[in-house]
Amino acid sequence: MPAMTGHRLRGAVAAALLVLVAVQGVDAGSGYSQTIYRSGAFSTQATDYYCTAAVVQNVVNLVTGESHFGRAEQAELYAYGRAHNRYSYKARGVDPQGLEAMLERSLPGTDWRQIRKKTLQAALRTAARRMRATGLPAVLFVAGGSHVWTMNGYTATRDPAAGKRFRVTHVRFSGPHYPKQKARYGWFDLPPNTRRPVDKLAMAYFPYRERLAFGDRRSTPWNGYYVALVPWSVDVKPEPTPTPTPAPTPTPEVTLSHKHI
Repeated sequence: MPAMTGHRLRGAVAAALLVLVAVQGVDAGSGYSQTIYRSGAFSTQATDYYCTAAVVQNVVNLVTGESHFGRAEQAELYAYGRAHNRYSYKARGVDPQGLEAMLERSLPGTDWRQIRKKTLQAALRTAARRMRATGLPAVLFVAGGSHVWTMNGYTATRDPAAGKRFRVTHVRFSGPHYPKQKARYGWFDLPPNTRRPVDKLAMAYFPYRERLAFGDRRSTPWNGYYVALVPWSVDVKPEPTPTPTPAPTPTPEVTLSHKHI
């Protein structure tokens, strides 16, 4: 997938934020909700190990309104992620550092951060705050780090931007193995933009385990933590307004008349 230019990204993100206004707000019954989803943006992974590549396509499609799908683009994204992994693995897959590189290459002008939290609520609160601040989705490393989902939205007890403590009660997510694999073990993968309460989400989103992610017992910075990739900032500086060229001042016409004496 070719990287977007800064000009295209600024316009695309601005458009995405305008759309977002219609899908976030206060729900008197359940608190504050935000959803970042478009049915045509979802991408299914072409192989069992292209989940990160498909999620990157999904995020890019949500941000830009474009349509990036297919095995060829996923293969290119996957190769880039593998080249930027923190470690060299014998097993297939992309780790959090590799995924961060994939996202920042595909969406120049965005800054993504790996977060590691000891509790589920801490991870989801951080993701919700960054989604609220940027208007972009987050990515969750589920199944102990062996799979990834797009976090499309959440419901919280308060607006994350209010600066007050809140809890995330529900999460919306999209798993890229759908519909090839439907609800294996009850979770992998459900239809795009599925909404589930946080206590049930814990069945699929639990701390990173290297032996599950890559099949070894390597010591990594992520082991034992809830891991996610969150959008930290977006460069959406407006293009400078061009200075209008002043119109030339017309030269007054001189009319000659003959006066008869």
